[in-house]
Amino acid sequence: MAQPSRLHPALAGHAHTLHIALSTVGTSSPLLPPNAISRLDRWLKRNPFVVMANTSSRQQLDMVGTLLWNDCTHLISLRGQNPEDMLILGKVRAFAFVVLNMAVMPDLLGDLRALDLAVKAARICIVNQQSEIAVNILSVAATRLSNIQPAHLGLDAAINRTITTQYLLLRMRLAWLHERADIAEHFYGKLPVLHRSHDEEWIFETCFIIGDSALARRLPDIAITWLQRASDHLQSLHMMIKFPYYYDWDLVIRHSLVVACSQVKIPLATAIYDFEMSYLRENYPFHPAVILFDLSMGHGNPSNDGALQALERLVDGMTLTDMNMPIIFQYARSLGHIGYLDTPIGERLC
Repeated sequence: MAQPSRLHPALAGHAHTLHIALSTVGTSSPLLPPNAISRLDRWLKRNPFVVMANTSSRQQLDMVGTLLWNDCTHLISLRGQNPEDMLILGKVRAFAFVVLNMAVMPDLLGDLRALDLAVKAARICIVNQQSEIAVNILSVAATRLSNIQPAHLGLDAAINRTITTQYLLLRMRLAWLHERADIAEHFYGKLPVLHRSHDEEWIFETCFIIGDSALARRLPDIAITWLQRASDHLQSLHMMIKFPYYYDWDLVIRHSLVVACSQVKIPLATAIYDFEMSYLRENYPFHPAVILFDLSMGHGNPSNDGALQALERLVDGMTLTDMNMPIIFQYARSLGHIGYLDTPIGERLC
């Protein structure tokens, strides 16, 4: 890596070039030309993610880094639905973090600011599965976090818990991205015991992401553990603030949990399945996801015609959408595939 005296002007210069390019980009034109992306990749591969306490160009770095960071924020709001754009913006935000990380003051407030920026930059990279960049950012975050841990600094305990929680949650997601469930477990065990409401929201969200991903990877035993944690933290969050999206998430998490339990043939999974399924039938008796899952599991041992009639009643009583129609027809096709239907699906559902 270049010497600090040479690195700072080069960083500021490249950040300024990126800012000029991104601040003038149109709504549909490419964010950056290929040569600019290649140059950005070369910068990030040099691993400029370091903590430097003293720099004479702090003000210059702070100004251009802030401009570049704000460019990313603006473009994410405009073009965040485009995966290719998000990959580029993840790299640009990581580079903006590099610049701003070198600009912060070498004190408590500087460490706090760098940690906040690190969490935001790393989160995008983890979502993008840009794991190498995320590791480098979080290595800086770890150093910054260690700087604020001593109690004599006088940092408010709640702020310390929140920062530590955010850092550990990103470590958990990164570990899972690397298929290291054991490391994710390790970091989960380090989470502070007392949480504020937004801490609980981040925790339940992270636990659900890991649990849902484990279910998709056909790892139901791991999925059960993390989905139960997601449910527990969601309940805690709702008790704190009456979470407005509680019932949507409650249904999603519990439904995923019973799906996972149905794939594990051990007494504990069976007990969890029975409890959660009873809860779903009692609290969401008319929801298509619950009805279809019950039908797929043969609840009540319906006859062939009984299963189809239940499906027809479901279709008659709901508004068909682009989201629920594929689920319904997938189940209907499964009935036909195993010989439950004597007539075509389309005719029976008309």
